[in-house]
Amino acid sequence: MAEDQNVRLSEAIARVVAQARSDDGFKARLLADPRAVLTAAGVPLQPGVAVKIVEDTDTLMHIVLPARPAGQLSEEQLAQMSGGLLSGGGLGANTWLKA
Repeated sequence: MAEDQNVRLSEAIARVVAQARSDDGFKARLLADPRAVLTAAGVPLQPGVAVKIVEDTDTLMHIVLPARPAGQLSEEQLAQMSGGLLSGGGLGANTWLKA
């Protein structure tokens, strides 16, 4: 059940990112009021959760440090966390990595 929810969340966020890339007005609204835009797109946010949207450029790269989970992570969980860098970031299109 939790895995299915994560898939739906990833898909909703991917749709928001895709729309922000193709629609400047949507992107402006997303940057101005990310919580409202994400909620309207079906991203279920808990009350009191703040959202910050940042944008990478050719010369600026953001790295998100996930919240430290309670307890110890299994090897599988560690692999999933480290895999998120490539699966969501689209690193191939950016110029901050050496060839």
